[in-house]
Amino acid sequence: MGLTQGDLGKLIGRSDRAICGWERGSTRPNLALLETVMPGITAEVEPLLEAARKEKKTMTDWISVKDRLPEQDGAYLVCTDTSRAFVTHFGTRSMKWSHHPRLIAYWMPLPEPPEEAT
Repeated sequence: MGLTQGDLGKLIGRSDRAICGWERGSTRPNLALLETVMPGITAEVEPLLEAARKEKKTMTDWISVKDRLPEQDGAYLVCTDTSRAFVTHFGTRSMKWSHHPRLIAYWMPLPEPPEEAT
């Protein structure tokens, strides 16, 4: 995208220091801000983010890959340091993510699917 930390900060109303903290992993943006930063979010991820909003998930619910990795095989909602969110699989045998493993900074279990109205 070619933006400096200052450029991105101006676009989303945050300081360049805040952006720097996100890049280093010392601070994290909240879910509402992620939605602002990611206007081109894919249709597959939007329902997951909506479910996370309903569960009142915040960035404090995200787990840093520096702290720990999932203990079970399965699909997880992941986020990069550049605030891109997507779903990918984690394998406990290989201890690797199936897509873009070097970019993943945070993860969380997928939220429960919404209940059908009766």
